Amino acid sequence: SFVHDRQPVMLSREEALSWLDIETPTATLESLFDSHIPVELEVMPVSTHVNNARHKDARCTEPVGPAIAVPPSEMPPFKTDEEYLH
Repeated sequence: SFVHDRQPVMLSREEALSWLDIETPTATLESLFDSHIPVELEVMPVSTHVNNARHKDARCTEPVGPAIAVPPSEMPPFKTDEEYLH
């Protein structure tokens, strides 16, 4: 897929400070798990070689195409748990 669905949660500086604040309500913290990009990213397509967990070599990160700029908040939607079960 465009971006792996198990990517780390990306937080803006403000969101990270909220995450670390013990006074932040649980509902606010849960909302931080929603898929979004707080800053522009440059993504590099790689081969399916990376799909095998036994592969630990440099080929996993070798680009197979040009970099793609992804503007903030334009992350493609991830599959839901239910979609994985079907």
